[in-house]
Amino acid sequence: MKRSVLMKLTACCMTGAMVLGSTGVVTMASGLDSALAGMGAEITESQQTKEVVKVAPSGYDTVAIAQVDEYVNIRDAASTESGNVVGKLYNNCKAEILGKTDDGWYLIKSGDVTGYVSSDYFVTGSQAEELAKEVGTDMATVKEGTQTLMVRSSADSNSEAISMVGDSEKLRVLEDNGDWVKVAVDDDVEGYVSKEYVDCDTEFVEAESVEQAEARKAAVQAALDKATQMQEAAYAAMNAADGNEAAYAADQANAALAEAKMLAGEQEYDYELQDLTDQIAYVAQDTSVASVWAQEAQAEEERIAAEEAARAAAEAQAAAEAQAAADAQAAAEAAAASQASAASQEQDAQQKEQEAADAWQAAVDAQNQADQNWTEEAQAEADAAAAAAMEAAAAAEAARQQAEAEAAAAAEAEAAAKAEQEAQQNQQDNNYDDGSNNSSSSDSSSSDSSSSDSSSSSDSSSSGSSSSSSSIRQSVVSYALQFVGNPYVYGGTSLTNGADCSGFVLSVMANFGVSLPRTAASQSTVGTPVSLDSIQPGDLLFYQGSGGIGHVTMYIGNGQVVHASNPSTGITVSSINYRTPCCARSFF
Repeated sequence: MKRSVLMKLTACCMTGAMVLGSTGVVTMASGLDSALAGMGAEITESQQTKEVVKVAPSGYDTVAIAQVDEYVNIRDAASTESGNVVGKLYNNCKAEILGKTDDGWYLIKSGDVTGYVSSDYFVTGSQAEELAKEVGTDMATVKEGTQTLMVRSSADSNSEAISMVGDSEKLRVLEDNGDWVKVAVDDDVEGYVSKEYVDCDTEFVEAESVEQAEARKAAVQAALDKATQMQEAAYAAMNAADGNEAAYAADQANAALAEAKMLAGEQEYDYELQDLTDQIAYVAQDTSVASVWAQEAQAEEERIAAEEAARAAAEAQAAAEAQAAADAQAAAEAAAASQASAASQEQDAQQKEQEAADAWQAAVDAQNQADQNWTEEAQAEADAAAAAAMEAAAAAEAARQQAEAEAAAAAEAEAAAKAEQEAQQNQQDNNYDDGSNNSSSSDSSSSDSSSSDSSSSSDSSSSGSSSSSSSIRQSVVSYALQFVGNPYVYGGTSLTNGADCSGFVLSVMANFGVSLPRTAASQSTVGTPVSLDSIQPGDLLFYQGSGGIGHVTMYIGNGQVVHASNPSTGITVSSINYRTPCCARSFF
């Protein structure tokens, strides 16, 4: 978009005395001092050596419009040899003629620059008046402090409000209706605003001082340096497979490109500036490519990490299953051994109990025999039998206790074996469930990783998808910004020769495999709806016109949009708040 400095088409008020002759000019050898008040010492010497003819302030007689291939230098003296360059006057710039030397130099004022330019580079008078209709633009600027100005369907405060514009917004004037002006808001809305809330002027491209040109060039060079720095950062991130860092670098490089585009658009005939901007466009595009590679590398590393984690989980699972099986087997064997020991001990106890019973019966029989035929020998035998019976009883009791202990141990071993068996079964059941989940997750993210861990696979898939989306968005924005400054053509879809708003986004998105309907209204019905506070670079924003949705822009980040606005501004970058969007759609 061209940078324009507001200049009202009114005749300048010349200071000092002036005598108008039949030719409309008068020679003033010494009267130039007043006309040059404020010029400073830079042109004093020239005043003393050049005869200057002042031009009478009669309409376009004091207006000159430059006609050059690129620009012509403005000098502090009327000489290419002794005059120092104080500014640049670009093609179609408007200048105010303050005077004329006798050898064909104009003393002019354009913008903030006052100095000398050869009259060979200007058209004046009626020619300038006719050319002004082509190169000048009538504009209405919303007055500062007017937060929201209604654009109405007719020049009446009671008519329908068909759009809204904000503080300091510039609108192209289509016609003057007294207290109202008809203005164009993008390509879809034409309406009326009250002059009470706007300042109306005719804008022209104007000269700029050497300092201004150098400052703009320095700003563009700084943008190039920033983009180059981000390019290096993106390559470093690519080597480190850091997709997030690379995406940030691409975003910053594209922001630098957008800034440079706006600065370069201020002077379209400053070809050196255009070359710098082209360099930034290349660097930004290269940075976006590096971002794509970095994010693909990150996604690949995350996929490999997920597979390795899944493999480790599978190995751990197999080891756990094997250990559970071994523990269950050992427990079962221990239970079997314990049961066998308990059974053997039970038999021993029963045998000893039988022996104790037999010994007790023998002792009773011996005592009965001694009682019937008592002798010391018989009594001794009876006592010995009783002692043997008691020993047998004690042995039987000990065997019984041992048998009961063995039985208890066998029961515990059996319970432990059962618990191990249940644990093994639970392990197998859980592993089966995890395997099912892993398979499902893997199917949705990678066909060759069906045994990957469910959580890891899901995280990896989500991260990879996010990285891929971000890289595509940056590429879309970088591509769209390449065409800033190209013309607006109603019904057009050419990014170079001209497109309207919907044709512009249609062609940009088509380059990335996204097919859109032809009109903004139809485009607003496809894609994924997103809230206006959640938009991302590459999303499309839509605006209401008098007959519904009639305009579309693309969000590029940093609170800016790129769009094919209207025939005056062409494809341009604007603040997101230049108009109030009604909805947004995402396609990535």
